[in-house]
Amino acid sequence: MPSPAMPVSVDQSPVRVGLAGLGRAGMYHLERLGLRDDCRVVAAHDDCAAVLALANPCVRRLHATWREFLADDLIELVVLAAPPTLHAELAISTLAAGKHVLVETPLCLSLHEADAIDAAARRSGKQVCVAQTRRWTEDFQTARRLLATGELGELRAIKFINWQYSPPERPQRRTMTGRGPAPADESYGWRSHASTGGGLLWEFGVHYFDQLLQLAGRPAGSVFARLTPSAAGDCDDGFLAIVNFPGGLTGHVEASRIAATPLFTGWMIAGDSGGYAGSTQYIPNRAGEVVDTTIAPIASQTDDFYRGIVDCLRNDGPNPAPVEEARQTIALIEAVRRSARSGQSELVAN
Repeated sequence: MPSPAMPVSVDQSPVRVGLAGLGRAGMYHLERLGLRDDCRVVAAHDDCAAVLALANPCVRRLHATWREFLADDLIELVVLAAPPTLHAELAISTLAAGKHVLVETPLCLSLHEADAIDAAARRSGKQVCVAQTRRWTEDFQTARRLLATGELGELRAIKFINWQYSPPERPQRRTMTGRGPAPADESYGWRSHASTGGGLLWEFGVHYFDQLLQLAGRPAGSVFARLTPSAAGDCDDGFLAIVNFPGGLTGHVEASRIAATPLFTGWMIAGDSGGYAGSTQYIPNRAGEVVDTTIAPIASQTDDFYRGIVDCLRNDGPNPAPVEEARQTIALIEAVRRSARSGQSELVAN
């Protein structure tokens, strides 16, 4: 009689997280991860001692240096919440130390850096995930579910506009992510320069373009774009991009943080068989009338993103936001900048 198959051992212990950087993004991750049973923040690092001490009630293993932090064998996943200029360097060293890494958006600031991170991940055999938490918003999830049904037919246009009035505030002085009042004559720090990841294009565009690419289901072909210069530095306070995709699909993404007239469309989609906007599906009937049907939004929270990471690391599930997808977003952002400079449509280097 054949012996019964042995049960497969699956590690269901909490993912042991090391948090690198305790600025705004880092403290957000510390708070949200602290509410979960499937993750546990076991260590933290920040190069500002006063800020590092703030994590003491929640995290016992506090590391003053990056080298000491990476040498901590208890850490299996590093959440990287440093300024974007450091993302590539720190992600690559994390992978070389044999740890998985979750990188805050943007993954990095160039295609060259994205390719270097991808190569390091392949060498290490570890996962790199990008914190694209906005994929778990109700509007996007609902739009994506509807597209998956095929009821809208062949896609023709996708539009998203977000105008708001929220000028950038003068940040507090940090080194890596440290705090402290900035002198009155000091600039807005790294957030005021496009080369260091500042501006609305990097802050919001990295999410909106990621969502656009997900909805389109294909890489972008070319883009025509305009940027609104910022009074806070050499970055932007707004952008408009007309993105052309293979197959005749056009995307329109627009955002501003200095628009006194508020406007938020959410995702609007037009196909050759129908459309979608504001949790409503629009389908023409045989009489030529458009029938609208309210769609129940998908109950989704951005914290569901963490569940995908745990599933990836514990159950060999899919990476919820892998490097190759982030690379397409960075390629599109680079083309947006080229178009804004040239005043012409620019090809996207996929």
